[in-house]
Amino acid sequence: MPAKHRKQASQEQPESDDVVQVAPHNVSVSQGQNFFKVYVNNTEIGFTPWDIRLTLSEILGGDRAGIHVEKLGMLVMSPLHAKALLKALDTALSKYEGRFGKIELDRVEAQISGPSPGTTPQ
Repeated sequence: MPAKHRKQASQEQPESDDVVQVAPHNVSVSQGQNFFKVYVNNTEIGFTPWDIRLTLSEILGGDRAGIHVEKLGMLVMSPLHAKALLKALDTALSKYEGRFGKIELDRVEAQISGPSPGTTPQ
């Protein structure tokens, strides 16, 4: 199966405002045979002295017996790449919030965990 290739010259504009060009030279991008797309709504993070590990999973729902989480895969990367990813995610989320409004993580976390003991829900 032939890989799809796309060349992007440094003087060309990115296809979208959401794409950040990171290299000042020509880059050839191809989609590998094992390319995958997966939806996750839960991530566990672990590390060793040599790498950072992101276990990707999806919370499928719950009942009185508990919550069912399906682990889908793991991303393993160097600490250097993890730091670069953190910076790229921060940039992307800032642009997202600039366009769509602030992400209210504290409010969602409070809804998930419920009221703290001794407090009254609002």
